[in-house]
Order: sequence, then C-alpha cells, then structure tokens
Amino acid sequence: MSESQITPQVVAEHGLSDEEYQRILKLNPSYPLVHYHLALAYERKGQPDQARAEYERFLQVWKDADADVPEVAIARKSLAA
Repeated sequence: MSESQITPQVVAEHGLSDEEYQRILKLNPSYPLVHYHLALAYERKGQPDQARAEYERFLQVWKDADADVPEVAIARKSLAA
C-alpha cells in the first residue's frame, strides 16, 4: 500500500496487520486513528499493555478531539478499566 492510499477511511474499514499499522506510523506518527486501531489490534491479540500504550498515544495525539467522538470515548473507557 502506498502512502497516497492510506486514508482515514482505509484505516477504519480494513483490518490492517500490526506491521502495516507500524509502517503507517513511521510515515506519520501523529496519525491518531492508526494508534486507535493498533490498540484494538493489540486487544484482539491479548496484549493489554501494548493496547493501553496505543490508547494513551491516541488520546495524546488527538487531545483536541471532541469528547463525544466514539473512538475517544472507547479509548477513555478502555484506559479506565
């Protein structure tokens, strides 16, 4: 996948591999939804520490997002658990 093909819609709609998420973050470490989806991937794999770290990065990068954005609410709920 080329950099020009990486859009928010692609990230949201496709379950990319951990390696693909990491590659995207190397291109743009400030891409909040990649951190969010990587956290979800780590949760699915039973890696709660890595998931927590990615949720924290997601919220840090997207600190100005509205609180009612579903991904923000989910990340905060996951961190509170």
